[in-house]
Amino acid sequence: MLKDNGIDFFEMAAQGIQLVISEIQIKYISSALADDELVIQSVSLESGAAYGLLSQTILRGEETLTTAQVKFVCTDKLGRPRRFDQKLKNLFRPA
Repeated sequence: MLKDNGIDFFEMAAQGIQLVISEIQIKYISSALADDELVIQSVSLESGAAYGLLSQTILRGEETLTTAQVKFVCTDKLGRPRRFDQKLKNLFRPA
């Protein structure tokens, strides 16, 4: 999701911006195998000034292997909450 939108995770971290998972709910449906090509679909469900909630689906072709809801927070390099910058705010705004 980040890379597809021109955001480099490591560059963001070097600037003192971190995205940290605070909660995750996962439903396992089926196993992936070593050579499988997987697609992870992410949809923003909710966002605030410094947090987001994503729905994620892991697919092998048309088959859903796993679904998850992932809540994350934006922090500075010391782990303190910080607001999203405008680019992240736009990215995580629910459709």
